[in-house]
Amino acid sequence: MKRLMLGTVLLSTLLFGAVVTRPMIGAVETLFRGDLQHLFTSDQLFGLLDSPQGVYIDGFGLVFTARVNLVEAPGLMIFRPALKPEELKSIRDRKLERLPVVRDSMRHSMMLAAGLFETIPLDEQMVYSVALFHHPYEDAHGLPKQIVMQASRRTLMALQKQPDKAAMAAAIKMKEF
Repeated sequence: MKRLMLGTVLLSTLLFGAVVTRPMIGAVETLFRGDLQHLFTSDQLFGLLDSPQGVYIDGFGLVFTARVNLVEAPGLMIFRPALKPEELKSIRDRKLERLPVVRDSMRHSMMLAAGLFETIPLDEQMVYSVALFHHPYEDAHGLPKQIVMQASRRTLMALQKQPDKAAMAAAIKMKEF
């Protein structure tokens, strides 16, 4: 039975392109969510604002997106119309400290996810995008609003053989906006 199913998947891959199912994408969404949720300890407030969402684009590859708040900041209200300058600096400093952790987590999750999609061609791309939330009152100068990472599945599979942080940073293209 397993041989028949494997044969069917391989034949349909050859005839119709990659076979990517919703459960496969859902598994990577769960992996990405777990990586993001476990970035920081419970005493470091961090918010995953939206669950990661994935989509497969035939001939291009996979795209996964998420939206996070690196630091939970107090809200403004009638009794607190503004934050003190030292509070604003603290928020900014903590966000700057957490950015490298988010980047490393994205790279690690991409590398692991590449192995779960054996039915897509090695030359197709995997893209991870994390949108970063900022309150209007924050000093967001120099902080990205979005981090986008992209690599071919072939590159990510090669990285699995020696998952070195420096090699991952060099091999995975990153843009910040």
